[in-house]
Amino acid sequence: MSNFGLFVRGNRGNLILDGTNPVLVQRETGNIHVTWTSAKGMGLYYQGYGACEVVYQTPVPTQEPPLVFGTPDSISAGGIGHFTHRGGPGNWTGFCMTFIDSLRYRVRRISSSNPVGPRVGQFTGWQYRVCSFGQLPQSTAKWGMRLWSKTLRSDHELIFDSGWPLVPFRGLLQDWVQNGSGGYYEPESYWGNSFWNSTQIDDANRYGEYRHTWGEGSDLGILLSSLCAMDVVADAGNNIRIKTLPMIGFHDSSRQNLYCTLAYGTIQHAGTAGPALNNFGLLTADFSRT
Repeated sequence: MSNFGLFVRGNRGNLILDGTNPVLVQRETGNIHVTWTSAKGMGLYYQGYGACEVVYQTPVPTQEPPLVFGTPDSISAGGIGHFTHRGGPGNWTGFCMTFIDSLRYRVRRISSSNPVGPRVGQFTGWQYRVCSFGQLPQSTAKWGMRLWSKTLRSDHELIFDSGWPLVPFRGLLQDWVQNGSGGYYEPESYWGNSFWNSTQIDDANRYGEYRHTWGEGSDLGILLSSLCAMDVVADAGNNIRIKTLPMIGFHDSSRQNLYCTLAYGTIQHAGTAGPALNNFGLLTADFSRT
């Protein structure tokens, strides 16, 4: 931050705007749908899962990857996670995520009246919000405020425009509590090729479920692009460090709690899953201005 110029701070002293850093803006939004599916299981039980591939209408030209948030639009019993960017610096073209048909793994029984898993085209219940720091064209607004600054990218870069769809951060989700544990899931479908290449994955895997107070409408977004592999410590005779994939979702229309399922990856429990989630600190943002 420069020693002189324009600075705007919030009630808690947080920096909202200054003369050198572009603000966070929304570039694009859309629904996340399932694009392909699969289902594997043991005996009569299965875990349905699929991929959600999204291609941006316009590639994002930033060097750093865009921040992709998700806002809940309707209720789905499934969970979403395992985010992967598509494209690269200067040309981010989209992303892919994994969708599971139930946050509680392998709870369904295969029968003629209970078809397998998610369906191609199924809405996951989430909208995506692609965001970047500035780098949008000047808005068409006739009134308001614009701020230019000399940055690493340009001598006269537009870093704030009151006509832009602005996205302020809201904070981190760091108050997760355990909601239960148990059940088994199909490790091969969850871990893919890693199932055959690791001595730390067993076919009697367990999962844990955690909840966090939500109680928000559809304007609060969570940073989906941070939902990737997370380290936890599990008890397998000796404590070992393993990878787990956080999958998030809601159980009912009240949205009082956001739930996160963590598959542990070994036969024993992962005692550090809750603290790891709190330290992970999923970022949220306010999309009421977009």
